[in-house]
Amino acid sequence: MKSLIRKRGIFILFAILTGILMSTGFLSPPASAAADQEDYLLGPEDVIEIIVWGHEDIYRLTPVSLRGVISYPMIGDLQAAGKSTKEVESEIARKLGDGFVVNPQVNITVKQYKSQKVFLTGQVQKPGIYPLTKENSLLSILSEAGGATKEAGGDLIIIRPKNPTLHEMTVEEAKANQDVIIKLKLQNVLTGDPQHNVAVKNGDSIIIP
Repeated sequence: MKSLIRKRGIFILFAILTGILMSTGFLSPPASAAADQEDYLLGPEDVIEIIVWGHEDIYRLTPVSLRGVISYPMIGDLQAAGKSTKEVESEIARKLGDGFVVNPQVNITVKQYKSQKVFLTGQVQKPGIYPLTKENSLLSILSEAGGATKEAGGDLIIIRPKNPTLHEMTVEEAKANQDVIIKLKLQNVLTGDPQHNVAVKNGDSIIIP
């Protein structure tokens, strides 16, 4: 009887410790490791980590090439650009399961976001080019840039070109190209107003006059 009570106590203690480790991020279930990136679409120059559980020999940390492909053992070249990590996981698992690995459990994590960018200019602490991740709201980008300067006016402008460019756009260029110009109130963005704290997209130029 005492032995049974002791075993139950050990089990409860193990369960508590496991819960603490999972909640603090030291221990995570494999199936949810990339859950927060499933909606992100991969692009050229993104760097991804590929893990097949129980098969360390085919672990890879690899960039997506400029052609949008990755190369993987036993599979060869695989189109990755334009797909989510979940879609690439499924495709690798399907191809590995076709005579190479029994019931492969594949997990892909984006380690470096490089393919999708926005341009931040004007009265911000750290103007520059910022990569897009799943956290792609205006407020998250401004926070990463250190916020607005004391000289910032009351407005914020987003220029959304018809085709993503390799450089920031000016209002004059946007008008000439008939691109979309979005005007918002900076203070409303900073307070998290959902009507102003909009999601930004690849190629957007964000200007704080």
